[in-house]
Amino acid sequence: TASTAVICNGTATNIALMASAASTFTWTVGTITGGITGASAGSGSTIAQTLNNPSNTTAGTIEYIVTPTSTATPACPGPAYTITVTVNPTPVVTTASTAVICNGTATSISLTASAASTFTWTVGTITGSITGASAGSGSTIVQTLTNPSNSAIGTVQYLVTPTSTATPACPGPVYTITVTVNPTPVVTTASTAVIC
Repeated sequence: TASTAVICNGTATNIALMASAASTFTWTVGTITGGITGASAGSGSTIAQTLNNPSNTTAGTIEYIVTPTSTATPACPGPAYTITVTVNPTPVVTTASTAVICNGTATSISLTASAASTFTWTVGTITGSITGASAGSGSTIVQTLTNPSNSAIGTVQYLVTPTSTATPACPGPVYTITVTVNPTPVVTTASTAVIC
């Protein structure tokens, strides 16, 4: 079996164990870095354990120390073999969750995350009949939003999903950015006056 594997936080290892001769397998847990949890000693032909990385920024590792024992008679144990599993972090968006712009101006929201990521977004709840918002992808949300009212604010929710650029790519949780679009005021005073 390959001596290394890489998975995303919160996913299963699913490591199929193989040996040079027909064998059964047992394993113990060796060195752990990054506070990874979910690993335990066991036996079988597959290590299928869900590993959790508490960090949103850095990968952690765990060692499985596997011992094969041949199925022949007598059963012959082989040397311990180390499989190191890297658990990539789940990125979270770190951009401010609110923004305020004027009617008819662009959002210009730079998207950032706790780990190197790409971003996609959809449009959530809209209030005040704001127009100009659409789903998309990229590192910046640049969309000109229009508020049809001259008196009331409106809002647009962008639902942003980060996906880490590591291999494998690990998607993070959806993050809501609410943009408030202020109205363009117009003078309501009478346009004429007459005096002596």
